[in-house]
Amino acid sequence: MQLKLKLTAVAALAVLAGAASAQDVQVVKIGHVAPMSGAQAHYG
Repeated sequence: MQLKLKLTAVAALAVLAGAASAQDVQVVKIGHVAPMSGAQAHYG
């Protein structure tokens, strides 16, 4: 029973540590440049 309690405590600490490191948010913007008019407008 003692081992089960220790494993539960370690698992809870691991979850909390993972949640704390997940707070850093990085925004990634994805864009595309294409002609909107002219001879190649069909690519835009």
